Amino acid sequence: MHEAPHIVVVHSYAAAGAIKAIKRLQKQMSIFKLIAIDGVPRWLDGQWQWSSWHLPDNIMFATAYYQNNQTAPRSCLIRNLRPGWNNVDLTQDKANPASICRKATVWTDVLATIERAMRIETAGAFQP
Repeated sequence: MHEAPHIVVVHSYAAAGAIKAIKRLQKQMSIFKLIAIDGVPRWLDGQWQWSSWHLPDNIMFATAYYQNNQTAPRSCLIRNLRPGWNNVDLTQDKANPASICRKATVWTDVLATIERAMRIETAGAFQP
């Protein structure tokens, strides 16, 4: 039996909780892809550093979609970038906290990730 690819898609403050949970589960599971849309830190969870995520190693691929059209809370970037982890600035697309989830760039990525994960799952080829 193989492990299915896990995809985590989160928006705003949900990103803080998801990243905290992924860190806690680091030894139990792998995440195929994390897509954080306008994710912001949650100070109560000890995420003090403004506009940054330090992701755990159990995430294979990650994309942080962000915009800088507001002062606080600020969208977070992935700070410990590595191959397969990307930051995508949607500020020029006039994205804001209410519209960023509707951007074609975001949905294209979400649907392509689901399609890729389904192909991997069907082939039984996921290797965390």
